[in-house]
Amino acid sequence: MPKVTLTVSYEEEEFGRGEASVYSREVDDLDPYDWLWYLMKASETMGFDCKDLQMVTSTGKAFRTDP
Repeated sequence: MPKVTLTVSYEEEEFGRGEASVYSREVDDLDPYDWLWYLMKASETMGFDCKDLQMVTSTGKAFRTDP
C-alpha cells in the first residue's frame, strides 16, 4: 500500500508568505475507489470545491465517489 503525498506550496510566490499545505495518505494498491477519495481530498487541499469525482477506464468501466 503506497503512501501518496501532495504538497501545495506558495513558498516561492511573491505574496505567498511561505505557506504550504500537505495532505498524505496510504492508498490501497489498484483500488480505484480509494484513489478517487484521495483525489477528492487532494482537490479540496488545492482549493477546489468538489462534490463528486468520476474516473472512466480505457475499457469504459466507470468509478465514482458517492456525493
